[in-house]
Parts: sequence; structure tokens; C-alpha cells
Amino acid sequence: MDPQVKSFIDAVIDQIQRHTDLTPGQDSSGAYYPVSEKTCFEVTIEEENTRIRVGVRTEDRWMSQSCEQAIIDSGDTMTEFLEDAMAEFDADPGGEVLHFHDSGRFFFSNYFHYERSEDLADPAFQNKVADHLRGYILAFGEHLTEED
Repeated sequence: MDPQVKSFIDAVIDQIQRHTDLTPGQDSSGAYYPVSEKTCFEVTIEEENTRIRVGVRTEDRWMSQSCEQAIIDSGDTMTEFLEDAMAEFDADPGGEVLHFHDSGRFFFSNYFHYERSEDLADPAFQNKVADHLRGYILAFGEHLTEED
């Protein structure tokens, strides 16, 4: 793993640990916070695309549908649903929340682009990613507690 990527992941984990009891894991593509065997919050570095995916990943179709229903019930768009959670801690939201299915996994995610791995050392960029992950944890956490 590129040392800049490793430092970035460590910085995001450090910030998130101040606000959650979830235990982080790391792999070669980023950090994740397991909620259950099939579901986690994640920060994934896509080095080949120079972008970072932040959000929720689940292999449980019913869990994905539960999250969709929570958004519908709120009357908000997916992006507004996340923005409302981020407003609780005065963070600046940015970007559209995407919901998609890929290779048996369901995602609610934002993407953040960077130009060079050195850009990952920018504290403002690290904060932006950590704030979005924290927002996902607040927005979706209560809807990810039980799996069928």
C-alpha cells in the first residue's frame, strides 16, 4: 500500500474513533467498520481511478431495502438524508449520494476524487472524508442493526 494511502486511512480512522464505538478493520483498499457479517461502513481507496468511496456496503438485499425505506419514510432524497445527519455535527456535505449494486453488494456511497496520492495528506480532505463517514454512521446506523 502506498505510504500516503496508509497515512490517509490512519488519519480517517483516528478521527472516526473519537465518535464511534465501532471497531475498524483495514485491508489493502481502505478501512471498514463492520456492523454485521454482511454489512459495514467503509472508506475505500480506488487508486486506479484516483477516487475514494465513502459509505455503506452490504451483501444483504433486505438490509439495502430497509435503508431505502428509511430514506423514503424521511421524505428526503438520499443526499438530503445524509446531509441531515451531517448537520448534527455542523459538517459541510458535498457530493451526491449514489445507491448501486455491484457484484452481489449494495452500496450507498459518495465519491471523492484526488489527483495525486500526495493530495491524501491534506487535512481538509481527510476531514471531509471522515465527516462523510461519520454522517453515514449517524444516518444509517440505526437501520443496520438487524439482518434477516
